[in-house]
Amino acid sequence: MEKVSVKQITFARVEGRHIDLFKKTFSTWNDVETAINNAARTAPDTGGYDKCDFWIEWEDGNTYKGRFDMQRQHCFDRQPLADHVNVYLRFLAGEQKPSHMTAQQYEQFISEYQESAREFLQTYQIGSE
Repeated sequence: MEKVSVKQITFARVEGRHIDLFKKTFSTWNDVETAINNAARTAPDTGGYDKCDFWIEWEDGNTYKGRFDMQRQHCFDRQPLADHVNVYLRFLAGEQKPSHMTAQQYEQFISEYQESAREFLQTYQIGSE
């Protein structure tokens, strides 16, 4: 099954030095990931992060929005935003239980999200596949 392609991704760096703040819309995963790699060069290198907001729209009109905590290390990651989205959806889908949660806590937390997160991962293109 072919996945639904991304239509556009809007990414906004909302924290950091004033001259580093931006909001831009991209038409491909590669373009937004390159922008994040470049912007991360001015992110804190002390273990902190700069807050960023993102909005993803796919060709069928479905959307996903969230917050991305940009760190200096993201200038070395191939797909920092796609990885961020995938990790969170895999957590909700029941594929990545954090070590600080018991199995019971995890199951209880994800119970209402698990099916829709699995379907989302199977349906939508996330990153350059």
